[in-house]
Amino acid sequence: MTKAVTLDVGEMLRGRAAGLQITTSNAGPGGSSNIQVRGTNSISGGTDPIVVVDGVVVGSINDVNPNDIASVEVLKDAAAQAIYGARAANGVLLITTKRGTTGAVQVNYQGYYGIQNVKRNFDVYSPEEFIQYKREAYRTTNNNQYGDDTEVFSQLELESIRNGEFIDWQKELMRTGTIQNHDLSITAGTEKTKVFVSTNFKRQTGVVPSTDFTKGQLRFNLDQEITSWFKVGLNTSLSISTTNDPGVTGLLRDAVTCSPLGSIYDSEGNLNLHPTGLQENWNPLVDLYEKTAVQKNRNDLVNIFFDFAIYKGLNFRVNASRRSWNYQGETYNTANSKSGSYTGMGNGNIKNQNENEWTVDNILSYDNQFGKNHISGTLIQSFTERNQHTNMMAGSLIPNDLLGIYGIESAEKVIPTLSASQRRLISTALRVQYDYASKYYLTVSGRRDGSSVFGAENKWVFSLLWH
Repeated sequence: MTKAVTLDVGEMLRGRAAGLQITTSNAGPGGSSNIQVRGTNSISGGTDPIVVVDGVVVGSINDVNPNDIASVEVLKDAAAQAIYGARAANGVLLITTKRGTTGAVQVNYQGYYGIQNVKRNFDVYSPEEFIQYKREAYRTTNNNQYGDDTEVFSQLELESIRNGEFIDWQKELMRTGTIQNHDLSITAGTEKTKVFVSTNFKRQTGVVPSTDFTKGQLRFNLDQEITSWFKVGLNTSLSISTTNDPGVTGLLRDAVTCSPLGSIYDSEGNLNLHPTGLQENWNPLVDLYEKTAVQKNRNDLVNIFFDFAIYKGLNFRVNASRRSWNYQGETYNTANSKSGSYTGMGNGNIKNQNENEWTVDNILSYDNQFGKNHISGTLIQSFTERNQHTNMMAGSLIPNDLLGIYGIESAEKVIPTLSASQRRLISTALRVQYDYASKYYLTVSGRRDGSSVFGAENKWVFSLLWH
């Protein structure tokens, strides 16, 4: 899976699992894919499957370093919903990370560095074709009569035609990008203690200037056998990333639709806001260099579990985890940007979002064979609480650009936004499986969920499945 030269785990899974539909949602640095297990089954709701890593639900599949993944399992039948409830309506991706192994210490490094280019540019009119196209467009609005070029073109466009100097917007807006990924892991263990440690660094500079993505990840997995009937485990991970993207989607559209006539820069070497001299034609390079948009993400997960071997075939596990996510976004448009040109002053916003989730699972499992009869069962009791806090400050009419977004306190107009939410979920699930001589099978599953987001009169939901 890691042989694919991409930083997106979803893209690595493309074509590797039946029924898994993966489409690119953002091809820029740090972009992710849309993953669908059961297709599009909602008009306004989300269709993404939940991602479970070592028994803990995480926010995104890219929270996991692909080099840490030991296996990926896709659940898309009714059994997934019986185990994980309504959250699994869009399917489940079960990810198991690597563990320590008994034996000598093993140190592994895997990395690469490469370059990226746009394979084929968009087909657009040549400057000569565009000039003639504009003359024809004028004729259709002038009683089928061609007009003089001074009536058809602006002064900047006429200078461009006379000098034979035209603009190749795709060349101006694209460059050679780079991509690198470095992964270092250490595996060690004895009969009772096993450790897996890994660290990862990745960086990608986009084919569009001013776009880049940097991410660092760290993982520590520990398995410790205390006695023959008691084991303890620890799974921890940390991920920090920074993305710079002033808005590539609109820029690439402008690269195709902008006129090749005119001048990118004025006589003083500054960017022309309107390269053709016409108000309706904006210079796509303006927002590329006069706008900054930085997104910083931090994800951390701590999961500790206790395994008790109560009796032959009967086991009990306590699984406790805490996951937190922090997002910080900063966007600033200078006075020379497109939006700043309307007022002659800068504007921007700062957004902070914090989310933490606590989960405690009590899992009782039984598995035994009686002659040709095989029976297994799992009883789960789970509690989850998620808290989210968001605050944002938007400012406009910032008098100067010296401090960038940090000059927002001097803005003439400031709009603060605050929000918070809390969700709680209590679940109980039971699944019993029976088979006779490995020929005849019966599975019965039941689940009961109570959630704080359910209606006051319907706080609990019960489901029962068998096959």
